[in-house]
Amino acid sequence: MSWRGYEDPGWEEVLAAIGLTLIPVWGLLWARTRMKGMDRITSTRLIFAGVVATLPLFAFVLLFVIPSRQWFRSAGDNWFIGVALGADLLSLAAVQRVRSRRLDTSSAERLASSYLATLFVGIGRAELAGLVALVGTFVMGTLWIYLVGMVVAIIGLLLVGPTRREIARRQEQIAAQGSPLSLGAALMASRSLGR
Repeated sequence: MSWRGYEDPGWEEVLAAIGLTLIPVWGLLWARTRMKGMDRITSTRLIFAGVVATLPLFAFVLLFVIPSRQWFRSAGDNWFIGVALGADLLSLAAVQRVRSRRLDTSSAERLASSYLATLFVGIGRAELAGLVALVGTFVMGTLWIYLVGMVVAIIGLLLVGPTRREIARRQEQIAAQGSPLSLGAALMASRSLGR
């Protein structure tokens, strides 16, 4: 998809790199050396995919920590449900606030840097729901509280993530500010974080 001076690289290379990281040692070495030549969109998507993947991996580990008879029944106090729901709402509200922040359009490099900074702040805010739910799993002695927090965290991550739709939405914000800069082109022009 070509828009505003850049061709979006898509997710194919990200998915291939994730698949190769499943091969012990060699896959990780390949992904690390390959990231050095990636554009920032692809390398950021690779990091983002890793963050998203941790949430279901925690759920998988919790299957072995929490007894199966307690997966959907609480063994402890239920007061933590209110804390978890509050964290879910706070997390989604914080993600929306981050998405509405203006980006620095004084130069292409500053535009790319401010986008990445707000992206990673948004990822942290989205992860709040999952982290509180992880604590809730141990406080309440049940798995379902984590599953709810995980879903809310994934929703927040998908809202803030470096998708084509989000980059296009951000580009509309940049155009509304009166800037001729292209976010996609700024991200493609700069090399990855692992230079």
